[in-house]
Amino acid sequence: MSGSGNVFALRADQLEELWPQIEPHLKRFEFETATTSSASLKALALNCEAQVWGYQDAGVIRGVCITQIYQHLRGRYCAVFVAVGDLMPIIHDGLALIEDWARGLDCAAIEIIGRKGWLRVLPEYRERAVVLEKNLKVLNG
Repeated sequence: MSGSGNVFALRADQLEELWPQIEPHLKRFEFETATTSSASLKALALNCEAQVWGYQDAGVIRGVCITQIYQHLRGRYCAVFVAVGDLMPIIHDGLALIEDWARGLDCAAIEIIGRKGWLRVLPEYRERAVVLEKNLKVLNG
């Protein structure tokens, strides 16, 4: 990637200062996916149970992703389970940083939970599962 932007990881103690720029991205993710709330993600990050990564250009945070380390049968895994905003810089530069960071934590693999379109831009990753969902609540309206 060229340009003046940079990919960064936030420490939990930096989150409050940058939250006004991060929250709109996470609110968008919450609205688009209906999988988790921005408040829940903030709590995970503040408790050091998840890590916030971002892409900043000209002083503005343009993309955010969140990772979480968990124990898999094959060893420690690093899951990228939130990605929103301008993601190409994060994919091109940030993913290598995340992979190096996870390797340093002795992770066996990186797992990306996202849309099928990620396969086109990440050919070195393989599809391991498909998530199926059926709504069990009757919506009146």
